[in-house]
Amino acid sequence: MAKRKTKRNQKAQTPAWWNAMISRREAGQRLAALATGAAMLPFASILTGCGEEVELDALELQQKQGWQVGADGENLDFKDEQTRDSLGQAWENYADPAALMVAYEPKNYRWKPFKVTTLVQSLSQETLRKQVKPVLSDAMKTAYARGLGMREIIQKMDNPSSTMIIADLHGEESVAFGAALADVANVVIGFDNWPHPQGVVPAHRTLGAMMYYAREVSVKTEEKLSWDAPAVILLDNHRLGEYTDEWDVFDNRYVAKVPSAPSLASYKVSRVLYVIPDRDTKNELDDLNDDFVYYKEKNISVDLLPMSDFKPAVAAAMATSASAKTSADSMIAAYTGSDSAIAKAMTAPAQKDTVVATPASTRTVYHYGGGPSYWPIFFGNYNTPSTIRRPGGYRAPSQGPSKPEYKPERRPTLFSSRTVGSQTSGVGKQKPTGFGRVSANVNSDGNVTRVRQSRNYSSTGTSRASRSTSTSSSSRSSRSYRSSSSKSSSSRSSSGRSGSFGRSRSSSSS
Repeated sequence: MAKRKTKRNQKAQTPAWWNAMISRREAGQRLAALATGAAMLPFASILTGCGEEVELDALELQQKQGWQVGADGENLDFKDEQTRDSLGQAWENYADPAALMVAYEPKNYRWKPFKVTTLVQSLSQETLRKQVKPVLSDAMKTAYARGLGMREIIQKMDNPSSTMIIADLHGEESVAFGAALADVANVVIGFDNWPHPQGVVPAHRTLGAMMYYAREVSVKTEEKLSWDAPAVILLDNHRLGEYTDEWDVFDNRYVAKVPSAPSLASYKVSRVLYVIPDRDTKNELDDLNDDFVYYKEKNISVDLLPMSDFKPAVAAAMATSASAKTSADSMIAAYTGSDSAIAKAMTAPAQKDTVVATPASTRTVYHYGGGPSYWPIFFGNYNTPSTIRRPGGYRAPSQGPSKPEYKPERRPTLFSSRTVGSQTSGVGKQKPTGFGRVSANVNSDGNVTRVRQSRNYSSTGTSRASRSTSTSSSSRSSRSYRSSSSKSSSSRSSSGRSGSFGRSRSSSSS
């Protein structure tokens, strides 16, 4: 397939922040000043034999002294590395942060203020650019297939622009999910940290996924996306990961930023679909609690949408009873407007997967409920108007997913009432004390010799209300993405870091 050049690629310009990167020498001078000031605070500075120990913001430290600060020489683990992108073409152009930023630019200007470019900007570091590679995992393939199922739903919505989708999955899976929707929704990235070889959050996996799908997202956005399409906000549910106080752990956690209720109201958005991994998840993550409660107070509905409700036909075949089979056939006929569709549905194997042609290949679609005829159940569950009319004698299939019981309720979290500035901006959240911060040993030259989690913050970032039975598997997932050169991972507590759901300090003792 010949390499395609789009106007979006041709418009890529070197951003201002590229030319304003702080030099290593200047960074050392600033850190020395920070160390001097911090020495005046007993709780923030400890005199050691090898220099001053000061507490610093993790991201600012990386931006000033390099993304690998405290772990120079360690490499990122790029399992599932790919040599070509999702369209089967060369990916190296998207190692340029300017090109990658343009590829993930929302088409509708109203969503552009909510795009968080921090992770993309990390590619301004040459040593990181040389390490980052596109990745494609089995989990990403599944997330993409489920995204294709969600794409079908959006295409049948009567007024899709009234809905905003927030995908809160593992970072790489959120990117894959968003890529599948890129021709029907504005993809808005929300990744607000940098990778680190010892990072709590495996941000390099998210970055690799962005590079893998960059060209596909760019082509779909430019050539197929309508201006009034809805938005899908991509988040990484590793961002509040749990971990212990160790020298070889770097706290690159961050707080999610989403559009405010007044902003959504001004865009006539009346519904938010919060996409979660599965039904074990009962609530939004803690840093979104204030936002979601405010949505509800402003009459913007918020519903949970488990990705596990999207399944291949082989895993959840059409109902076996004659009555259910008839109902399924009538729905297919209503969708296609064709009598021949009924005959085809009645003779075709019920277990066969649905596939669609994508720019790169033919891919399986994971449908809501497990089959192409279950879409009316979605619109019934979520009370969403559809452009497709149901036949008069419609009866729902005997089996199908139900909408999870949920409504946003205010609860005490580490992130409660930490928004600064105007509520209309949807940005400006403050980190809790010690969250996303590290204790660093700074020598007399102003250089960091080693870092660890801030002493002022315990290991947890999510309340008990947000915990799920998948906590342990999420912890294992997060730990498996640590640097391949890490030497002490085997000695860590099995509770380690939770990729998705931990506990807040207020509930950890109960």
